[in-house]
Amino acid sequence: MADIPPQRLRELLAADGPFTEVADRTLEVGLEQLDVDYGHVARVVPGLDHWETIASTDTADGRFPVGITRDLQTTFCRYAVDREDTLALHDIPNQGYDAEPAYRTYGIECYATTPLTVDGEVYGTLCFANETSRSSAFEADDVAVLECLAELLVSKLDYRELELTLEGRNRLVGIFGRILRHNLRNNMTVIRGHLELLDDGRDGEVDMDRLHRNVDDLVSLADKSHELRQIANGDPERRPQSVTRLTKSAAKRIETEHPNATVRIESPGTCRLRSYWGLESAVYELLENAVEHGNTATSERSPRCRVTVEETDRAVTITVGDDGPGLPEHERNVLRGVPERALDHGSGVGLWIVRWVVENHDGSIEIDDGDGTEITLCLPRPTANERLIGPVSGDLDR
Repeated sequence: MADIPPQRLRELLAADGPFTEVADRTLEVGLEQLDVDYGHVARVVPGLDHWETIASTDTADGRFPVGITRDLQTTFCRYAVDREDTLALHDIPNQGYDAEPAYRTYGIECYATTPLTVDGEVYGTLCFANETSRSSAFEADDVAVLECLAELLVSKLDYRELELTLEGRNRLVGIFGRILRHNLRNNMTVIRGHLELLDDGRDGEVDMDRLHRNVDDLVSLADKSHELRQIANGDPERRPQSVTRLTKSAAKRIETEHPNATVRIESPGTCRLRSYWGLESAVYELLENAVEHGNTATSERSPRCRVTVEETDRAVTITVGDDGPGLPEHERNVLRGVPERALDHGSGVGLWIVRWVVENHDGSIEIDDGDGTEITLCLPRPTANERLIGPVSGDLDR
């Protein structure tokens, strides 16, 4: 029978520091009290069926390490989310859950999970598990301890959201700074080499096209730096926007900057989303990337891009496609969040902005290489409890 000692409870209530440290201490108490092998905290986005561990007692090569993602429907947590109640299974094979995808996938025979509910909406789950069945069922006191630990975590979640915002911003600025230094050094090395050739009177050895490309790259980096600063310092609240309108605006910029490019848009006339500052920039960066890679098989550059916007009650998806040969691996790594490989190639600056904007929306990115490349941003709609700020000037649907 679980029973948290008062001193341990006071320590948890008074715990300071990053949310992950508080979560780790909470999980350790849960392991002791519930006599189980594993414990983890998961962030869920029901609209996307997204499940991801943000704290865990497991090792990096274990079943539930920090950062692992799963389809919510393949986990036992889906019951806690759907019912908004605790599920405590001590002997899964003999309790009628042996046909569940979670049991078939992980082979876990004991699992207890309860929702982390913030302002009436499920933020995530607190979970504990065993490889094998427990000798006895979870009692009422066990469930009470689990739910008490969940309440403690919820009390810290407001700080966690602030930490995530700051961590994400700092990480993006750090990544961008490294990329900026890397690209500046490479571009300036090339430009300096050509200037030395000119100083030596060896004009015929100067590759003017390459020189112009490097100068253009530096101008582009300056523009990206300004764009990043605008996004980082932008409005921290979600505001209602017309996805159709911001998509058309991004497409207009692309066609102005690249007169040979064609952008076709398919979007519902009234697709609205409460989103953060920077979503239009993300669409623009994807279109610019599509222009770079589109129609490369012919000598005449006339790239054709397409944007498809779709919506459901739970999410909005924005798909940008091109007719090129496929997305280079180093740019795929950017969208996967692997800065080192992106730095090796000195590109992908705009795609880091895309990734950061999508992460801020708790969204996901999918890449499909078929006839060309399609990159899809899936953005969940905010819950009804999130504060709506407005009104927004202008016609939302144009």
